[in-house]
Amino acid sequence: MNQHPEVDYAFHHLGIPTGEPRPGERYSAQYRMYTSDSPCKLLRVQWHRYEEGSPLHPLFRTLPHVALKVSELDRAIDGQKVLLGPYEPIKNYRVAIIDDGGIPIELVQTSLSDEELWSRAETDSILYADDANSQAEAAKGLATGDRDVVERLEERLCAAMLAGDADMLDGLLADDLVFINQQGQRLGKAEDLAAHRSGNLRLTRLDISQRDIRVFEGGAVVTLRADLGGSFAGTPFAGAFSYTRVWRRQSNRWQVVSAHCSAIAPGTVP
Repeated sequence: MNQHPEVDYAFHHLGIPTGEPRPGERYSAQYRMYTSDSPCKLLRVQWHRYEEGSPLHPLFRTLPHVALKVSELDRAIDGQKVLLGPYEPIKNYRVAIIDDGGIPIELVQTSLSDEELWSRAETDSILYADDANSQAEAAKGLATGDRDVVERLEERLCAAMLAGDADMLDGLLADDLVFINQQGQRLGKAEDLAAHRSGNLRLTRLDISQRDIRVFEGGAVVTLRADLGGSFAGTPFAGAFSYTRVWRRQSNRWQVVSAHCSAIAPGTVP
């Protein structure tokens, strides 16, 4: 893992998958997972047992993982392959899981002391809700976390478009992407990336407003206004455009699977 130079990293705990029931297990209906704490004194260890059909990534379900406490989670995951999150299972405790060369790594940012954290993990975590109302609140909390994830991914997408960074766009766009541009043309991922890699499309201005994010199970719909400036095939352009993007979460990875762009006529009231 390439450590970000402006982020502090420290060991936090170790997670180990197991197939055996253990004393004191807490159940997460959201992830179909049982968690229990090890009596180990030298370091904090948690056992995780998964039911069939758990939506968590296979790497996380089958391999032990190290959790590292970081000073800035968003910086720490920048450029990493994110498997899950970021989300906030406990107030003031944010989590993301990345794939580092085939090894799952959990990154956490928190202002809680270890005593506060492990005490609240047993009573306040939205992951281990045990009644209908609590599970509804858990789902709401996770949906809020998903919205935050999509918002950050939207920022990365816009930054990549402005910089013409086709490599970053490659990871954010699904292979089966369908994009309908402002001229009504149907484009795929390869064609969209080619416009950036070739330099045919160059953006010098990208101002976003009126962004709305609607999260649903397995995905999200984003609508926004973009005021753009730049050139295409050497011809300058400038104008306002309305975008709709559909993000799909698959194996806890978010990518754009569909997008549509329409030109906004000059003088149109926002």
